[in-house]
Amino acid sequence: MLEIKDDGTYQLVETGRGRGDMAGRKTSDSGVVVANGRTITLKSSSGQWIPLSRNGNALYGVTSHRSGRTIQITVEREAP
Repeated sequence: MLEIKDDGTYQLVETGRGRGDMAGRKTSDSGVVVANGRTITLKSSSGQWIPLSRNGNALYGVTSHRSGRTIQITVEREAP
């Protein structure tokens, strides 16, 4: 779940999918959002940058998780 607030900050709660030690595990992150046309970058308070592209009502991207693994992030907009 990604919540982007009016003040340009965000809160991200990730739930691991698939198999292995990350399955079902929740982690959270927060920071600021920088908009760049059709993309945004989540600048984490921990120093990590996560670039996301827009496709319709979804944001998606690939980044490195704290565990060192490469992960895919997909966030779909919730209907009002």
